[in-house]
Amino acid sequence: MYTLSGFPSGVTVQVLIDDGALAASHPLEPEVVTTITVKKDGTAAGSFELPEYVEQGNHWLRFRVFGARGESGQEGNAADYTNKSPYFTVSGVTVIGGAAPPTVPTAPTPPPRQVAAMGRSNGAGAAGIQAAGPGGGSTGFPIIGASILVLSMILVVLSVLVAINRRRMAAYQRRRAMA
Repeated sequence: MYTLSGFPSGVTVQVLIDDGALAASHPLEPEVVTTITVKKDGTAAGSFELPEYVEQGNHWLRFRVFGARGESGQEGNAADYTNKSPYFTVSGVTVIGGAAPPTVPTAPTPPPRQVAAMGRSNGAGAAGIQAAGPGGGSTGFPIIGASILVLSMILVVLSVLVAINRRRMAAYQRRRAMA
């Protein structure tokens, strides 16, 4: 969604993304994303859909006047008017404007997981198979938790061994000093 103010009334404003640099890398795409006609009070507002070539990341809009003069002669040369918007971020899903709320699926579907092939490979099986379904939940957390537990137990055992060896060494040095 955008709002625009301070432009001469009645002029046509072209909207570019990143000053048209993205469109330059896509020769079949036009540089101008949309055009706007400024109202009598010098404002305009609305929304438009971003082209598919706009990738995720930070971008800006350039509002540039297309045409020679505004409706009133006092406004001078309208071609001198331009405005750069603040940066906006395009993420995986970007909703611009007043679209209908997204629909929610009735049952969540778990993400696919990797299943390693077990046993000997005779050329007919695959090394990794995508599996999905109710039993296909992520096994990453239990493996990580178990690994941390095992490492903690090893650390405790090593600490006990160090304490026992220090006591044995201290007892040995006392006996040696007495003799």
